Amino acid sequence: MNYFAVLLFFGLAAIATCQIVGAPEDATYTDEVTRMAKFAVGEIGSEYAFVKVISGTRQLVNGLLYNIELVAKRIIKGQKNKRRRCKVIVYEVAHEGYLELEEFHCHFNNKPPRL
Repeated sequence: MNYFAVLLFFGLAAIATCQIVGAPEDATYTDEVTRMAKFAVGEIGSEYAFVKVISGTRQLVNGLLYNIELVAKRIIKGQKNKRRRCKVIVYEVAHEGYLELEEFHCHFNNKPPRL
């Protein structure tokens, strides 16, 4: 009985420290999120330039799904560059070389997002 209790304790401790498959995990300060954010800004349009990542999560699905909040500036010739806060979703299947911008929403910092 004692042996079973020890195995049960260590088994539950191992499960508690593991992340649930499919649950989003914080990945704000990783090179992967920065790379995905730069990719997303490039896909939005050539008039946008990447500034910084505000936050980001990574979720294991049939690949990796990145949900990123970032700041980008919109460069329009003859006008002042305006910073915009953007929320983007990027989907990557690395072993297939697949990378796609699934969704993006940008808004001015002082205005609520239009979703």
